[in-house]
Amino acid sequence: MVFFTLKDLKAWKRMAIYFPKRDPVISPKFWPREKSDSLPFSLNQLPYLLKLFSFSPNSPQAKAMEDTLRECESKPIKGQPRSKNKVYKISLVGDNGDKVEAMVVCHLDTSQWGASHVSFQVLGVKSGSSSVCHFFPADDLM
Repeated sequence: MVFFTLKDLKAWKRMAIYFPKRDPVISPKFWPREKSDSLPFSLNQLPYLLKLFSFSPNSPQAKAMEDTLRECESKPIKGQPRSKNKVYKISLVGDNGDKVEAMVVCHLDTSQWGASHVSFQVLGVKSGSSSVCHFFPADDLM
């Protein structure tokens, strides 16, 4: 299962989830706080960030970084909270008894998402009618 709703996120709920095994030798590592805090995460520093991470300016990663920075720096609409996402740290237990903690993000307002977003097809819902939740892939965090 890739996508689920906030209603599905409850204790002892059984869901088929696959987390691929990561090779710890080649998987990205967390940066020390001093190093991550020193990064200039702002739109006007995007060229520097792209160079730092060796991303081409026309790459999908560059587009994702630009979109994220624009969202972070945008002014919220009056009376509307900036973030319509909730993040949860949850404990999972596999059928074999293995335990893992995972991060989940739930997008609470999907009304501005395109109607053809794959999550709507998977969940059988329409844009704006339901929350959409998913696990953070292991390599998404820095």
